[in-house]
Amino acid sequence: MFVMNGALLSAEELVKMGFDYGELEMEEPPSDRLLVPAKGSGEGNPITGLVYDLDEEDGTLLYYGEYEQGLPHGISVDFHRNGKPERVCRIFHGAINGEDRRWDPEGQLVFQGEYVYGVLVRYKQWDACGNLIGKQTEPDPDMLGLIAVPAHIL
Repeated sequence: MFVMNGALLSAEELVKMGFDYGELEMEEPPSDRLLVPAKGSGEGNPITGLVYDLDEEDGTLLYYGEYEQGLPHGISVDFHRNGKPERVCRIFHGAINGEDRRWDPEGQLVFQGEYVYGVLVRYKQWDACGNLIGKQTEPDPDMLGLIAVPAHIL
């Protein structure tokens, strides 16, 4: 996980160890994988590693995340323009999987949920005053088939 001592990485740390999103290419649909541009002609290689995005005007950190074979895979962090975290979640081969937390620009937690293979299974949502405004304690029955693991995989 790309955090150090429990803290999110800074823009300076990311520039040293990651790839600038603005310098990468997107593979043509249907895959939409991120590619490291090839030297000369030809197709690039799918990115594996840390990718970050800085605002072009002022260098504010907007996003960073882990990628594997061109797809988001690992931690994904979005930032508000004021530099505070907006969203921290985990991605598994392109789909949200695990905890997802979101904050307003002042740093107040407004959403905490859990996903399984991209399906929201439970969550709590709060307004700006901290009042609970939404809650789901188990997955929608219609979605259970999407998150069930076939016995032959276990």
